[in-house]
Amino acid sequence: MLGYFSTPLYGVYLLHPVVNLYAGYALRKVGLENSALLFAVVVVLTIAAAIISFNVFEKKIMKLGKRVTSIHPNLVASAENASPTRP
Repeated sequence: MLGYFSTPLYGVYLLHPVVNLYAGYALRKVGLENSALLFAVVVVLTIAAAIISFNVFEKKIMKLGKRVTSIHPNLVASAENASPTRP
């Protein structure tokens, strides 16, 4: 189960500020200003949003990237061999 959550961790990193902002606003709007409740809501919603984002967007983008690099392997090789010039 831990392996399932380790893949979309970048999504957690990206999405947690947005979820925190909107969850805090929503909880204040309904009169629930409890920091422990906010933390719990943000954790659950952030993980859910990251898993959804990973399955809907990131998997498709990674598949496309693999397809592009397999079609044009010279692009990958030239990018790997390119190094910034040093003075």
